[in-house]
Amino acid sequence: MRTTANEIRRHTASRLALGIGAVALLGLAACGSDDAGDTSSPSDAESTASAEQAGQAAGSDAEPAATARVQNEAGDELGTVSFTEVDGATEVTASLEGLDPGFYGFHIHDTGECEPHGTDEDGEHSAFHSAGSHLNPDDAEHPDHAGDMPPLLVMENGKAETSFQTDRFTPEDLGAGEGTAVMIHAGPDNFAHIPDRYAPAPDEDSLSTGDAGDRVGCGVVGAA
Repeated sequence: MRTTANEIRRHTASRLALGIGAVALLGLAACGSDDAGDTSSPSDAESTASAEQAGQAAGSDAEPAATARVQNEAGDELGTVSFTEVDGATEVTASLEGLDPGFYGFHIHDTGECEPHGTDEDGEHSAFHSAGSHLNPDDAEHPDHAGDMPPLLVMENGKAETSFQTDRFTPEDLGAGEGTAVMIHAGPDNFAHIPDRYAPAPDEDSLSTGDAGDRVGCGVVGAA
């Protein structure tokens, strides 16, 4: 039986069509597999990038620029306070222990000296009197001193952990002039908030220290 030229051409065209169809099906299967393996979307990538940028802005990966090792009058170490530069502010982080539960005044003082056996202007014993007054370059009244910080809350186990940001000073400011010191006071700070129903106005002690009382912990701020 003889095969004509037309029949040969028809058989060849059919085989070519089948081959092209098989290649196309393989390509579609590969695309489907890639799509199934990649479940992310542009919005997911943007969210991840935003989270990373937020972490960097919050200073989570930054190293402290300055630290203070805080001691009590007996020379026992209470812990550390660190100061880290973040975007437009200074992050203050404190980790302390060995204190009675309650609130304590927590400030930056304007002289980097912590003499535990000091005396005041009247010759009376005054621990850490050498650290001077609150850091206050603008000669403001309390609680608007640059060194005024939120009170320290000590838990029942004697530990205090706190972290906050302030734009009232930079780590560089803390090392200028005579240096500075972290101070813990015996009592809570009232921030000179004396409502009229209690008294006509805050007295001098409230305007200078917030009636925070004696100094029970001090640490000179130095470069980290």
